Amino acid sequence: MGKWIAILLAVIVACAVLGFVVDAIRALAWAAVVVLGIVLAFQVLTRKKT
Repeated sequence: MGKWIAILLAVIVACAVLGFVVDAIRALAWAAVVVLGIVLAFQVLTRKKT
């Protein structure tokens, strides 16, 4: 019985870690999109002024 409890706990921990990693990747992806958008907008604005 103890073995099954340990396996269930390991699965729960693995799911929690996986969810955290997925959220971190999603946050990094959004940050990259925002940074790229800002850089592109900055380039377009500076190109129009010159």
